[in-house]
Amino acid sequence: MDDKVFEDEIFEDKDFRETGFTKAKYDNCTFNNCSLANADLSDVVFVECEFNNSDLTMVKIIDTALREVVFEKCKLLGVAFDSCNTFLLSLNFVKCDLNLASFHGLKLKGISFVECRLHEVDF
Repeated sequence: MDDKVFEDEIFEDKDFRETGFTKAKYDNCTFNNCSLANADLSDVVFVECEFNNSDLTMVKIIDTALREVVFEKCKLLGVAFDSCNTFLLSLNFVKCDLNLASFHGLKLKGISFVECRLHEVDF
């Protein structure tokens, strides 16, 4: 990962499938109505970030740090959370679609699911 850092930024209506996703550290950033479907977020660091009404279907999150990240009304189909960096892992899912996701082997302390769809999810 580059030494690039994004702090306190709001990404609105971005289609990262077209522009590509910059590997960096994202600190206190918000992603509203963004499409990250099939994006490679491997080795990216997200700290205190929010994803709202965004599509993260089949994103790759190998060694991705997810620290105090909130997903609200997001589509996270087929995401392998068991491949992310587990150090300080903290996730909150609110009204999300997590069908076919995997949390296999993860300690679920620090992860909450509120009114989410969880069909065929591997714990």
